[in-house]
Amino acid sequence: MRATSDEIHARPAGAKRATLQARSIHRATQFRGTMCKLIVVLYRRQDFTRERFLEYLRDVHGAMADRLPDLVAYRQNHVVEDTTRRDPGWDAVIELYWDSRDAMESAWRTPEGQAATADLAVFADLDRTSWSIVEEQVRR
Repeated sequence: MRATSDEIHARPAGAKRATLQARSIHRATQFRGTMCKLIVVLYRRQDFTRERFLEYLRDVHGAMADRLPDLVAYRQNHVVEDTTRRDPGWDAVIELYWDSRDAMESAWRTPEGQAATADLAVFADLDRTSWSIVEEQVRR
């Protein structure tokens, strides 16, 4: 059973730290083993504003990704404007997790996978967008 935020904050500092460390360890270990992780670095099309791009990514493309067969986890990481740092140029980084590379490849061959792949051209600059299977090394 998960502790609520109020319960965590009511605990002594040592207990709070132990609870947070246990959660971190659980998150870090849940994707180990034969897990396959795909990272996509997305650039928006020139005719899309950042707001329109993110809205489409969240509401339309994200819903398509949610329907990919056997997808274990799906995360969207959106660039946040920060005047103290240089803009990275890209607009979002997507993380997709499957139990194996075979499961991922099978998902892309389904109608849902083909539709999600084709949908990228609607909002993403495919000349600059890139993706790769990566090996995640969790340090903390």
